[in-house]
Amino acid sequence: MTDFRSFGLVLIASSAFLAGCPSKTTDPAPVGSVTAPAPVSAPAPKPSAEPAASKPSPTSKKQAGTVWYEVSKGGVELGTIELHLANKGVLRLIASTNEATELRNVWDKLNAGDARIAIDMHLPPENGKGRGDYGTMLAEPGDDLYKHAVEQELERLKFDVSEIPEFIEPKPPKSVYQLEISRSDEPVGVVTFGPGKPTVKATGGGSEASSLQNRLDYLKKQDSVRVKYHRPTDDGKSELVVIDAKPGDPDYANAVRLYLMLKNYYTAKHAYAVKVIEKP
Repeated sequence: MTDFRSFGLVLIASSAFLAGCPSKTTDPAPVGSVTAPAPVSAPAPKPSAEPAASKPSPTSKKQAGTVWYEVSKGGVELGTIELHLANKGVLRLIASTNEATELRNVWDKLNAGDARIAIDMHLPPENGKGRGDYGTMLAEPGDDLYKHAVEQELERLKFDVSEIPEFIEPKPPKSVYQLEISRSDEPVGVVTFGPGKPTVKATGGGSEASSLQNRLDYLKKQDSVRVKYHRPTDDGKSELVVIDAKPGDPDYANAVRLYLMLKNYYTAKHAYAVKVIEKP
């Protein structure tokens, strides 16, 4: 048996803002319901006009690392952005639509010059306590606010932006027969894989069990289960991993496992803990 708990995830969540950062949060899916994973769409950010009083954030810190975004528009996946926090990012389109062209044009403008982006946020207070007045700052590659500025600017231009989690798993399971699901240390249900589609047996009660059932019902209606995450490479870079498995594929059960683990990664409170029962 392999126990994959939510602390096995190394997560970077764009919704987790510290004091002084933009006041945007990501609400978890309502209990008892499930939504499709955010479609990937290409970032279409365009810098706003620079306010006369704007200046780099006094709390800015130079930051290294990589963040990945998938961006969509109108429910259509456009591409991904690999955002190097200390440098300019890279846009990779997977579509050839007008929206993808728009994204490319916006991204080129956003990435031009010093690539500074205006971000609306609570400014740091003079006394250093709490939040200051709402205003506008400028963020540039390397600032700790830069990824939030990119996300805010893309969403301002009506692109849907979803951060792809970082996931590090030293020892993936060799096989998956059952998944014992819990949340907040309370049992929820057991997912069993066989020749057909997976089945769910509730081990807990109330809305948590029905929510898990709804998620599995959603997955069973899909032609395939698609999961994305990124992980560090031996040379210090970052690579995007995309798993797309259909029912009957050797990796289907593992794709379902990863989907359940990563779906609510942005907050440990709502994340599933998953114990894998390998095939006898």
